[in-house]
Amino acid sequence: MSPKVSDPAYRAVSFEEVRDAYAEQVRGLLDGGADLLVPETIFDTMNAKACLCAIDETFAARGARVPVIIS
Repeated sequence: MSPKVSDPAYRAVSFEEVRDAYAEQVRGLLDGGADLLVPETIFDTMNAKACLCAIDETFAARGARVPVIIS
């Protein structure tokens, strides 16, 4: 939730911070053996983009992919 709901462009964190947080989660899921990633319940398009960028960058770094379903 944004602390400034009257300003839809306001972010309390940067895109890079959100992407990095998602990347850590993606690495953990893949290290744990996940065979599918499902980003879901994203109301903020910046969060969705950061998540998908983190997934794509993690796949590129590992040289391997798993299916991704967006809900």
